[in-house]
Amino acid sequence: MAVAIVTTVVALALPSRTAFAFCRTTTCAVKNPPASCTRDPQTGCWQEGIPLYWPQQCISYAVNTAGSPRLGLDYAAAAALVDGAFAHWPTVTCADGGSPSVAVMGRTGLTCDRVEYNPTGPNANAILFRDDQWTHDPAAYALTTVAFNTRTGQILDADMEIQTPTLTAGDIDFVVTHESGHFLGLDHSPDPSAIMYFQYGGGAVVPQLSDDDIEAICTAYPTARTTPACDFEPPKGYATDCGGDVIAACAIAPEPLSAEVTSSPAGSSAGWLDGAAIGVLGLSLGVRRRRR
Repeated sequence: MAVAIVTTVVALALPSRTAFAFCRTTTCAVKNPPASCTRDPQTGCWQEGIPLYWPQQCISYAVNTAGSPRLGLDYAAAAALVDGAFAHWPTVTCADGGSPSVAVMGRTGLTCDRVEYNPTGPNANAILFRDDQWTHDPAAYALTTVAFNTRTGQILDADMEIQTPTLTAGDIDFVVTHESGHFLGLDHSPDPSAIMYFQYGGGAVVPQLSDDDIEAICTAYPTARTTPACDFEPPKGYATDCGGDVIAACAIAPEPLSAEVTSSPAGSSAGWLDGAAIGVLGLSLGVRRRRR
């Protein structure tokens, strides 16, 4: 098994298509993809590679206990906003009348404020509000880092960072809904009506999944998919602090992973929503503001 962090940028607007234009992130989304990995010139979708997905049905995430003082959000308010944003995806009705075979739940007590993946021990899928320091592209609204297995496409871990100085509390629902699509393995869609479209115009837009978004999540997680018994605990345990320490257990810290950050097009004043991938692969896709 190999681990990596990678970033890819979508810098130009893509032409829209009719229904079901969605794209999925694949194992081609690495820093230096092989020559055989190409994107469709019309849709921007990867044409090769294994699509990313969580193998288990039940997945947890954890909002850092600091919340976002800048946005006036204590932990409870921040967690409620994030819960509402994530809830858009597993509650849709698929074409077969069922629901996607994925469920999400928030965990409590996260004090770690770092993006990290510990392949040898417990982890947390962190949601971090960055009120003060932002080390990524300054034009980015948010960045989601996803760890996945390059051989299977199975997602192992995901951490989301939100740059609050560029946002209002009213933007969080839309931004986290979009980023949670990356969290679940979805790429940007060329459909302008989709939550996963690469542009967002701000203004506290109430997110509503389009038919394209619904088809995307139902394709990634079919109703009849066979999964292990539901368990919201990460495979090797849940850790609230950095380094993967848990009570009555210990974890060996892995070697540090390198990271690369996306950049927006030169001269662009647009804000970006990014999705990145780490740990057995990584990816980050730029998203510009949607104009209303």
